[in-house]
Amino acid sequence: MVRRINTNAIIYSIFSLCLIISSEVLAKDFDCIEFLRYPLWQQREQLTVARDQFIEYFNRSENHGFSISDLANLLKKKDFDPEIGNGVYLTNLPDFILDTRKHIDDDFLKALTMKINALEEVGKCFHYQVQETSTDPLMALKLYTPDQDSAFDPDTKLYMGYTTVSVLNGIAVKQARFTAPEECDAYQCTFTNVPLAKAKKSLETNSVIRLIHNPKELEKVVHDTPEQPDEKLLPSQTWLTEVTLYKTGEIFTRPEIYVTIAYYSGEELIHKNVKPLPWVLKKGLNTGYSLLLDWPAGSDKAKLAIMESDMDIPYRSVFNIILDIFQNFISDSSVSSGIDSISERLEKRPQLGKSWGDDDFIGKATIYRRAKTTEVITYEETAILKLQHKYN
Repeated sequence: MVRRINTNAIIYSIFSLCLIISSEVLAKDFDCIEFLRYPLWQQREQLTVARDQFIEYFNRSENHGFSISDLANLLKKKDFDPEIGNGVYLTNLPDFILDTRKHIDDDFLKALTMKINALEEVGKCFHYQVQETSTDPLMALKLYTPDQDSAFDPDTKLYMGYTTVSVLNGIAVKQARFTAPEECDAYQCTFTNVPLAKAKKSLETNSVIRLIHNPKELEKVVHDTPEQPDEKLLPSQTWLTEVTLYKTGEIFTRPEIYVTIAYYSGEELIHKNVKPLPWVLKKGLNTGYSLLLDWPAGSDKAKLAIMESDMDIPYRSVFNIILDIFQNFISDSSVSSGIDSISERLEKRPQLGKSWGDDDFIGKATIYRRAKTTEVITYEETAILKLQHKYN
């Protein structure tokens, strides 16, 4: 009897091995310092390649015992990384899959881990604009479904993708880039770019697992300053318990909100950071509980800017624009009517293009450490923040 050789299986095994090897080479060969020498549009292209490679590999996961529908069902349960809601940090994804108790191909998990590590490395270099050594996760997967309150419907078409910027006829356009398992073969996936407005409309009938940037925190100590005379009587922390939004572009049907924070002693900047607000999910009232301000010794106020999706603009670049705008505050209680808008600031930085602007900016506010106020309204009256102060 002549035994028939399954050539497709052999080809697929060889291809899987090549994927593992290429993942190792990508992680080993990536040079952040060299990466940052490229113009922003080329950095974004490399980040796009890394995201596509991860998505392509995961869309073939069904062949290894875990389908994209399995992932959607798990994300819907909100029981792994609840702080980002219907989501999971990529670095936690292999453990997330193992917790299903399903039989998963070990080689698949190893290759998946290497893809994740490679994407994290490129993403951190892009967003932090330095050779980052932080072990905190950056990238996450988040589920969007037509009905957020019901179980995941396996009959709806399920896509995986992310929002980005494409340059068309010299103009940067916000787009959604996505694919689906049926649009992938053993070697690659076919990706589609569509304008965000059209992508949001498609969510009325389809589901999306979106690859997002969700840093736990990006911070840098700028300057040490002497303690305030009444330091021990001032709040050590300020927590956020409610956010009422009156403005949002609602990317992918629900906003992804983060806040940039600059701490001051008088007019001297001493500390800055960026924090996501994962439970702020809609226009109107949102309730949750997040540490907003971890007051540095010596600080007496914090200036905030509430933002929406970054759209592939480095967090560090966005934050520097916000700091420029903070410098235009005339006094601690008012803001100049002549203050530059976000879009005007971006025009002075042509390398950032038109991919991010006033529609992504919600509002700014100042919180005074001594005031002990429990409610703050942004200067633009676009949001109300409810606060809770804690003391040592």
